[in-house]
Amino acid sequence: MLRILRTWLLCPLVFACLFGLPMAPVHAMDPDAGPRMAVLIGALWPGETTMHHDLAAMYATLRQRGFAPEEVLLVEGLLTRRSLLTLLHDAHHRIRAWRQGEVFIYVSGHGFYRGTRAAEAQPHLLLQQTSTPSPKEEVGWDEILATLAVPPTVRLTILPDA
Repeated sequence: MLRILRTWLLCPLVFACLFGLPMAPVHAMDPDAGPRMAVLIGALWPGETTMHHDLAAMYATLRQRGFAPEEVLLVEGLLTRRSLLTLLHDAHHRIRAWRQGEVFIYVSGHGFYRGTRAAEAQPHLLLQQTSTPSPKEEVGWDEILATLAVPPTVRLTILPDA
């Protein structure tokens, strides 16, 4: 069900990307929206290209929506905890003084839940292909959000494709 819901949420975006439909820039619609930043993360495993194509499509869409290149932070490839958390820490330093604005996070990778019962399940991003995930090859979403630490008055949008 979640896969179907995620697919339906992405359909308008993917449709617009594939067919080059015009999309009004966000700042053109709301000039008082404040600063903005997009963080695009592609956690590829060896031999994969899908996540790269996901990021390319998302980057093109953001540019069509009026994002300048300097408003987009992008990391992809064989990520480590350190490389991912460093990017998020750098993003935090860029936004920590913002009083308004928006941050958009898009993650394309492999996700899983850690926990033995549904009530305690915590979503994680698996960075390395392994049969038994360990803390060295994963980052929890709680850690991603805590490291980014978006100010409470800044709008945060998260689109996980993991």
